Amino acid sequence: YTTVIRGVPELLVIYLFFFGGSGAIMYVASIFGYYEYIEINAFITGSMAIGIISGAYSTEVFRGAIQSIDKGQFEAAKVLGINKFGQFYKIILPQMLRLAIPNLSNVWQITLKDTSLISVTGLVEIMRQSYIAAGSTREPLFFYSFAAVLYLLLTYVSMKLINKLEVRY
Repeated sequence: YTTVIRGVPELLVIYLFFFGGSGAIMYVASIFGYYEYIEINAFITGSMAIGIISGAYSTEVFRGAIQSIDKGQFEAAKVLGINKFGQFYKIILPQMLRLAIPNLSNVWQITLKDTSLISVTGLVEIMRQSYIAAGSTREPLFFYSFAAVLYLLLTYVSMKLINKLEVRY
């Protein structure tokens, strides 16, 4: 999963979900005797695609964070007689989060900016709205600059929140 999704451009993943998802659902529906066209909601498709892309990168962050925890921590938890659920949630997870949060903030920033790619499905989001406004008013510099400021503001606010979370852990 992670190798395939991280090895393919994000735009291609969105196209595969948007155009291939409808075909896949129609194929499954045809097995049950339904042969009409089924259209998938662009928002749901885009959200799923972005979530799967973000998940592929996030799994690598969590994997790296768990691998960087000293093996002695796992052994000590086992020696104390704590069950596997308790080992993970009481000992490993807090240490993993401390190591993973800075890298997850990078994944979040990339995910935030990847949402602009959803505009190819016809869904109106910041970049699509900027494109429409720039075309109708013939002032592309203003609207694209405004979109840049919006993305910068979203990035700034989310980084402030993540930094507070980082300090907490």
